[in-house]
Amino acid sequence: MTIKHRFAYIVWLALCGLPMLIFYAPMFAPEAEDVGLFCSVVYYIAAISTGVLGSLLFYALLILPTLIRPKLGILKFGYVMLIMALLFIGIGVDAHVYALYRFHMNYTMYDLLVNAKGQVIELSDETIKSIIVEVLAILACALLGTYFAVLFSNHFAWRKFIVLIILAFVGVNGVNVYASAVADQPLLEIGNRIPGYYPLTMNTKLIEWGLISRDLIAERKVSVRAEGRFYYPKHPLKYQELHSKPYNILFLVVDSLRFDMLTEQIMPNTYNLAQHNLHFTNYFSAGNSTRPGIFTLFYSIPSNYWFSAMQTGVRAAFVDALLQRGYKLGTFTSANLYKPEFNLTVFAGLKDLRLESQGETGWERDLDCIKDFIGFLDEPRTDPFFAFVFLDAPHAISKPDGAATPFMPELSKVNHLELNEHTDRTEYFNLYKNVSHWTDENIGRIYSELLKRELTEHTIIVITADHGQEFNDNKLNFWGHNGNYTPYQIKVPMVICWPGRGHEVIDKLATSYDVSVTLMQNVLGVTNAVQDYSVGQSLFDLKPLDFFLAGSYLENAVIEKDRIIMIDQAGMMHFKDWSWRDSQNVERSETIIKAIRQLSEFQVKPEDRP
Repeated sequence: MTIKHRFAYIVWLALCGLPMLIFYAPMFAPEAEDVGLFCSVVYYIAAISTGVLGSLLFYALLILPTLIRPKLGILKFGYVMLIMALLFIGIGVDAHVYALYRFHMNYTMYDLLVNAKGQVIELSDETIKSIIVEVLAILACALLGTYFAVLFSNHFAWRKFIVLIILAFVGVNGVNVYASAVADQPLLEIGNRIPGYYPLTMNTKLIEWGLISRDLIAERKVSVRAEGRFYYPKHPLKYQELHSKPYNILFLVVDSLRFDMLTEQIMPNTYNLAQHNLHFTNYFSAGNSTRPGIFTLFYSIPSNYWFSAMQTGVRAAFVDALLQRGYKLGTFTSANLYKPEFNLTVFAGLKDLRLESQGETGWERDLDCIKDFIGFLDEPRTDPFFAFVFLDAPHAISKPDGAATPFMPELSKVNHLELNEHTDRTEYFNLYKNVSHWTDENIGRIYSELLKRELTEHTIIVITADHGQEFNDNKLNFWGHNGNYTPYQIKVPMVICWPGRGHEVIDKLATSYDVSVTLMQNVLGVTNAVQDYSVGQSLFDLKPLDFFLAGSYLENAVIEKDRIIMIDQAGMMHFKDWSWRDSQNVERSETIIKAIRQLSEFQVKPEDRP
């Protein structure tokens, strides 16, 4: 068998897999009625061309080296058939997982299937019979494909077919270049649907060549609302009639403020508010960093939907409800609103947003955003307002000279490169507490400004944080945030000043998913089922939770009562206790599959959910 003949053989082997590719392609396909004929045609061309070229590469790696010897004996024939069958069994498994959950097969699903002893993913007798029939069908197709590949490689030319496949592949990549430039979400979504398909984008080059601009890309992204695979909310929001003017709402969020800062010594103003209002002592952010922490606070769904929200320009349902009720919105953030891109997600499509604050340091920017917020309060208006004040000093570890220093000694300067597991944290932690103390003075100032204008009786004030901050608390050399999901990084203060609600200490588990739900139900008059727009519940009717999902910039974690299950980028599960040491409990419980469903339920049309 010559080299030319060997290559012809694996080309025909790839082409003979077309029937199975055609069979599985519809399981990954978008609904034609949702995306249109052109997008559907592009999808099938991309799926078939990617499948043929991908299988060709697969066979070249695993089969071509075995064809050195001239004869294709029975053992070699069986080996080729087995490789072909295994490839399509893998594609078939992925197709069925995707059809059910709208994500591709990963290690987590494999782990649950293999190691959970049938207690999490339980296969009925009918399902097992269907699997057996499908595997036998794949084996039969692999047998026929292997035979016809031998036959065709001896009698028919292959070049025209493979050139046609390559041209088709190049063509759909060209379509994706266009789709990326104009933010055509249904076309861009094809890349997420087809396993192993990573289409070309050229936005950077197109910008360099002057064909498009960054501003045009951003504008187009926020103009394609709800055309992609992001079904949020699941149904349009519905409202009951309001018989009085709704309360103003203020989100007073502090970056990197951990739960144990809320003491009388460290934060006396906030502590005093907690003694007279609603104080949630077991409240967790669903993110260990800013992007997931703020996303889950506003959207009330897991942070893995961040890119879906940004690509489609679908803003938070809570913000839509505010606009529907005629609220005047004001954003007063110390850090800018465009990194992370909250202007393209939470507040997508809104004009005249205050995007950033002036100042060289965190404390200077905090003062600037507070100044502008006070100016906002003095604007004449008849409609209610919503304000998002986001202070940064504890995150920046920044306070002005002359600020009070009740906790001494404190570190004068922080060199993060010198921090390690043996560092004495005392001075650094004292500095953080002093910065938190200075931030509390600003919270007291903001409350006083509301009081001065007689707004406290008409304003719901939510005081919380986007995530916590660790100082090697567990002796594992974690400093800061975005490193793990222990309480030091995700447990944060939550105080709500709600006119007429009085004082109550609530020690039930609550999360950032619950805040928007509570306000949408009790202030904005949204009548939809909570599941339409949230994975949370009302803070006034908290039920026990088996788990909640938390996210970072890279991973997701399932937070249970006695353990944390981190799912990394590769889909591997890491079982940890609440001090981030390896957990003895590695049971693959049904909780994990419930969590996985939450990670995909807003990517499935409501009528298509199993």
